[in-house]
Amino acid sequence: MLKRIVTNLLRLSIGVTLVFAPLYVVRCSSFSWCSSPIPFTLLEILILITILIWLLSKTISQSSLTQSLEKIPPIFKILFFIFFLSGLLAVLTASDKITALGALKAYFIEPMLFAYICFDYLQQETKSKLILISLAFSVIWLGVLSLLEYLFHFSLANQEEYLLRGRISGVYLSSNALSLFLGPIIFIILGKLFEFAKQKNQNLSVTYLLIVAIFASIIGVFLSGSRGGIFGVFCGLILFLILKYSFEKNNRKIIIVFQRIVRYFFPILTIFCLIILFNIGNIAELRGEKKIFADLNPRICLWEGSVNIIKNKPIFGSGLSGFQEVYKNYQTCSKEVINYPHNIFLNFWTEIGIIGLISFLGIILLITNKLLNLDKISLTTIGIVCSFSVIMLHGLVDVPYFKNDLSLVFWVLIALAMFELDYQSFTVKHRSLRQIRQR
Repeated sequence: MLKRIVTNLLRLSIGVTLVFAPLYVVRCSSFSWCSSPIPFTLLEILILITILIWLLSKTISQSSLTQSLEKIPPIFKILFFIFFLSGLLAVLTASDKITALGALKAYFIEPMLFAYICFDYLQQETKSKLILISLAFSVIWLGVLSLLEYLFHFSLANQEEYLLRGRISGVYLSSNALSLFLGPIIFIILGKLFEFAKQKNQNLSVTYLLIVAIFASIIGVFLSGSRGGIFGVFCGLILFLILKYSFEKNNRKIIIVFQRIVRYFFPILTIFCLIILFNIGNIAELRGEKKIFADLNPRICLWEGSVNIIKNKPIFGSGLSGFQEVYKNYQTCSKEVINYPHNIFLNFWTEIGIIGLISFLGIILLITNKLLNLDKISLTTIGIVCSFSVIMLHGLVDVPYFKNDLSLVFWVLIALAMFELDYQSFTVKHRSLRQIRQR
């Protein structure tokens, strides 16, 4: 009885945390009556509650805390450890170590622990319904809030953003932050929706919920006016349709082509982007002589200054949460105060160093390659691949990780990917054993 109650509480806690992930914007400092020596957010409280309930459930069931680690392939465990270690080293190299520790807690420790709990939960339940429905509810209420903001011309979080730029931001201070959260979730939900549609005894209420979630997300992305977000979703949709076509036609050739693109073209594209970024200061036309690039000027100035930081600090960068302070000494043509370089390569390189960047790219590359290499690719795995693609594409001009909700969603996607890989592996082994017994 007690075990069932705790299990239900864990399920509820995971769901509530995912639904209200965007409310990391609600901080202790937001209220005059709240005082704490350690800054914290509402999302962090929800994650902490989830961790405590999970520990309680493990104690009651007398299960090992590290039992699910055995299900994660060694290469991934190594990459995850290197990524975390890069964050830890970035704290040591940061000028403000207290702020850096807060960033380590919010962007590394908490989301990685929560994702592990989700993965452990998935091992017990063997289905991802709870996580998908929770993510669906999170984008629905955000999408509805965004639509209301557009209709009534009033922003709860940043009225100035709406008045000056005509762009909605939901609960965030920036319209780009809204798009960064919604974009990747669209495709994991889209993949599961088409998977449900193929089932004979489908749950119509869940199907309708996922449809509403997709429309709410797309509306939110477009109303945000984020060109990076719209570009990412558009490219993700094309990729999803191509992979879905290959899935339905059982055309393995298309999958093989995308495998090779991921395996070979992705590293080449990364190197090409870095070459462009490191030579951005030499492209004089981009600074304003040509009007077509006028809107990119602030980004180009930012990238140029970020590259200068890397040239001076090539191994460790500016340290975790140290970019804003260090950037003041490297500003070029723009004096705007910025927290991050707004480019996925420069973001990780300046924050957690070259090793952190390589480990992050390695995680993305290896996961997408493994998912596309499965014997039986599902629409859910296709959705996960497209979600990571959106993160990378939007990340070319923005910050797709270093926010509480974005890091949480990223690691939850990792947990879903690990679950799909492990489930496929278990199914193949089970099928092989059954065939051997039949013989």
